Amino acid sequence: MDAVELLPASWRSELANASLEPVRSGLSGAWVFRVHKATSPDRFLKVATGTDAEQLRQEIVRTSWLGSHRVNVPPMVRTLLQPDVVAILMGALPGEPVERSTLPPDQVVTALAREFSELHSLAIESCPFDESIAVRLARAQSAISQGEVDAAEFDERNSGLTPERLFRRVVDTIPRREDTVVVHGDATFSNIVIGGQERIGFLDCGHSGTADRYVDLALIASEIEHHYGKRWVSIFFKRYGKTKFDCSKARSFLDLYEFF
Repeated sequence: MDAVELLPASWRSELANASLEPVRSGLSGAWVFRVHKATSPDRFLKVATGTDAEQLRQEIVRTSWLGSHRVNVPPMVRTLLQPDVVAILMGALPGEPVERSTLPPDQVVTALAREFSELHSLAIESCPFDESIAVRLARAQSAISQGEVDAAEFDERNSGLTPERLFRRVVDTIPRREDTVVVHGDATFSNIVIGGQERIGFLDCGHSGTADRYVDLALIASEIEHHYGKRWVSIFFKRYGKTKFDCSKARSFLDLYEFF
């Protein structure tokens, strides 16, 4: 199926003289393209249908909300919200994904700590999106029941576990009390860009909302350790504003992330 053919005539006209390069990373279930025109900066196009359309709809409304609260997210050029087709054409944030950054660890870790501290300081009362433990557990359970979880993709520490067994472990170990903030919700280095003056930008914000801060912090700590080494994790937490890293809590949230 040609994703562009699903779009209205006005969209197809705008894209007629552009080259569309498929992008393999991005929101699962959506077609993602880099849109290149000689006369304008590159943009990104996402198109989704069926059950995937709701995921992209959530990315649009949540990205818009974050942008309205001065969070550095991609600017929306135009959106299409139809019952059967959802699409977004967005600008590209300046910079490069943190996973490909050649900046020294000290600069990257400092920038991440600053920006996540600011994101987590947004007023939770104003955020209409719920990413609490209960919501994420329900989403994980639904994915398991529909056969959408591939145990072969689990982290090495969870090798040999079935989705059902890992889910039971998460239920047994996840904290009962939540330290709720506004989170990005999928804070891998591939979803974070770093630009000039070490400004951080956030991509793929479809799971942003109110949640325990370790929804973000567990992933960030794991990424920092993988890319730069374990000692940088404690440095990040000190600069973020929390001097102690809760390893046990982080493991529980990383286990929960296996279902997403």
